[in-house]
Parts: sequence; C-alpha cells; structure tokens
Amino acid sequence: MGRIPPDPGEDAWTIRFLTDRRSRKAADMRRDGEVAIICQHDPDLAFMTLIGRAALHDSASEVHARWKRAYDLYFPTETDRENAVFVEVAVERMELWIQGVTPEPFGLRATVLERDAGGEWRVTGDRG
Repeated sequence: MGRIPPDPGEDAWTIRFLTDRRSRKAADMRRDGEVAIICQHDPDLAFMTLIGRAALHDSASEVHARWKRAYDLYFPTETDRENAVFVEVAVERMELWIQGVTPEPFGLRATVLERDAGGEWRVTGDRG
C-alpha cells in the first residue's frame, strides 16, 4: 500500500504506510527498528533514500481508529484487516542523488542531509 499523507499540522517528515504484520517487512522492522525507504523519479534521474526509525502501530483499537474504507481494497478479508499494521518512520537522514545537486561525477557520492534535534536539516557531507 502507498504512503498515507500527513494530517494538517503533522510533521511532513514522518512517513506513514500500512502493511501486513505477517510480512517479512514487518518482522524486519520489529527486529531492527531502523529502515530505509528508497524512491526514484526516472525522468529527472533523481533518487533518494530516507532513513529513520520505524514504529509499528498494531493494537486493534489503534488500527480501528485509523482505518479508512479505501484500505479494504488492500486488506479485503477480515483476517487481512486483523493483520493490518500502521507504520510510522521518523526520517532522520536523507541520501540524495539528484543531477544539479549531487557532486559530479554523478552517481559516485550522495549528498547527505541529517536532521538535528530541532528538526532542521543540515548537509553533512558526501558518501562515497
């Protein structure tokens, strides 16, 4: 399932999505906590990795409170819905490969940004 947009006033850098608690993805997040979300936009040759801590929200009351009928498409049976988990990833680091932003030669190093305790982003350097 795709990303769930933030509600007004919520932190735009908290990525939310819905997944199945029975999946390997959910098991990996429970075990490791830190996750990487990889995105690309082919027409602009733009790629990014968002890195942060994942929190799984899977209590029946919490899932019920957040549930929207549109999610039934992805979780069609009652058993599927009972296994739905809302995931929140607090993005703490970005690695960018964007032409015009990333140092040349393109693709060898990422532009790296990290979020400080106040929520501000700062460039921390390139990664080779």
